[in-house]
Formats: sequence, C-alpha cells, structure tokens
Amino acid sequence: MAVYINVVGRQPDFGSLPAAKIIDYPLEKRDYRPFAQAQLALGPGALFVRMIAFEAHPDPESRLWLLLGMREGCFCLSAAGDGGIGLLPPLPDVHTHHIGGEDLQGVFWGTECALPRAPLEALLGKQLAPGGTLRGNILKTSAGGEMPPHFGCLYPCRELYTLEQAGAVMPEDLGEFSIVGY
Repeated sequence: MAVYINVVGRQPDFGSLPAAKIIDYPLEKRDYRPFAQAQLALGPGALFVRMIAFEAHPDPESRLWLLLGMREGCFCLSAAGDGGIGLLPPLPDVHTHHIGGEDLQGVFWGTECALPRAPLEALLGKQLAPGGTLRGNILKTSAGGEMPPHFGCLYPCRELYTLEQAGAVMPEDLGEFSIVGY
C-alpha cells in the first residue's frame, strides 16, 4: 500500500488529496473499529497533516497518531478527541486546528496541523523533496473508557497508547510514505 505526500504550492486542498485509511484493527472481528484516515501534503514551509476519525462522541482517551521515523526513535504527533495535541519530541511553531463535523460518511472529529518544515527535517535527519521517502505510520487508538478500547494502524505495528510508547517505536512498526510532485 502506497501512502503519498503530495507537494503543494502553499496551503493544501485536502478535498483533492489522497487519503491513507486505517483499516488494520488486529483485535477481534466483533470489536469496535472506527473509520479513520489521514492526508499529508508538503508545502514550501510546512508538512500539512489532516487526520479524522468517524466517531460521534469520542472517548477522552481517543487519539489519532502520526509517527515518522527519525535517525533514532520516532517523531510523534498525537491528536485527542477534545482537541489536545501532543508532540514528541517537541517541535516549535506547530499550528493546529481542531476540526469536526458531519458528511455522508457520518460525524467526525480530527485535527489539521502545519509542522514547520525546517525543524521537522532537522529532527528526521533528511530533506523532504519529491521522489523521496519517509518511514511512518498512522494510528487510531483508545485505551477505553466510555467506548470500547481499540487499536488501528495503517501499517501493522505493536500496540501503543501513550507518547512515551510511541517514541520507542521500532523501524519494523513503520511503512513507506512517498513524496510526489504532481
């Protein structure tokens, strides 16, 4: 499965970008499996990320995750159903916007983030450019509470529910993201 990071001029039009859908829920077939997806775009000054989950009433423990492999460890962006954002390691000047609404697929919540490109590239240890690749993963988790616990991932990986666990992700828990310039 290819995940594309499209290069954009300034701000992305998320309606025209491909979506990476979280379809791997390695729990029982009858367990709770909310539909979730992410879209990524690379602009001149930022990596733009939009993550959404279709849940009418997200649990306080409900999270969407973007993981990107660094030289050592993993960069983690965690977005909570209440709009809170967690970053590990910290990244300066991140702009976030909590989103929510309803479309033909149902009620959703999520976040749109602009991760500043220069500090992100320094953390990742590489320049982001068309033709390049990143190692990463996208997750939807909840440790439980009002809704049943669940763990979903774009690429198969071990379960994690905290920033500290996500920071210790191994290379085998990540898949390939391709940067494309069309």
